Amino acid sequence: FEQGGATAVGVLGVIRYVSLAVVTPITSTFGDRYPRRLVMVSSDLSRAVLVAVAAMLIWTDGPPMAVYVLAVVTAVCGSPFRSSQARFSLMPS
Repeated sequence: FEQGGATAVGVLGVIRYVSLAVVTPITSTFGDRYPRRLVMVSSDLSRAVLVAVAAMLIWTDGPPMAVYVLAVVTAVCGSPFRSSQARFSLMPS
């Protein structure tokens, strides 16, 4: 809220959800093509690294736009996790 107020938070939320709507149909197939556990672990590790980079940017007073971009990329990297998790619990490997 300090960098752009409620408007920036709203715009970032819309961008994240639109990017997820575009990317999720493509990335949801990763759980079918590769081992589901590998997809889930890779998704979580990539999100952890991106969140750590964003935290370092915030801690060092980096540019807010870089943090916003990392937030969107983090959401996109998490999209294969949910579909792999759902398929993992519903269908046998």
